[in-house]
Amino acid sequence: MPRPQYVKDLIDAQAEGRVDSGLFQRLMDSAVPYVAQMQEMAGVDVVSDGEWRRKSYIGVIADICNGFALGVRDVGGQRQTWHIVTDLISVIRPGQLAREARFLKQHTTRRVKVAMPSPYLLG
Repeated sequence: MPRPQYVKDLIDAQAEGRVDSGLFQRLMDSAVPYVAQMQEMAGVDVVSDGEWRRKSYIGVIADICNGFALGVRDVGGQRQTWHIVTDLISVIRPGQLAREARFLKQHTTRRVKVAMPSPYLLG
């Protein structure tokens, strides 16, 4: 789901250290049910959280594992991020994707999905 500007601003503020992780999570906990409701109203059978909590689609792996460096650049007025493997990859935040699914399941009666990049895309 496309992110509204306030979600993009919140993600940038958290990445830049202007919003602590507790406040970020509370604000996203109020935003994610909205994206689920939009999908329900549109008749979507399998609902996602729109990946609104994530800095980037592929970046979710760097969010749960160490061994990555984050690159940032401005492209046409939009902040673009990418990750580079810099060290041995190991899990540092196990269960993040399960927590996303659990939270979403609490806010919809529809089936849910949590997106995850494929190993091919990561390569």
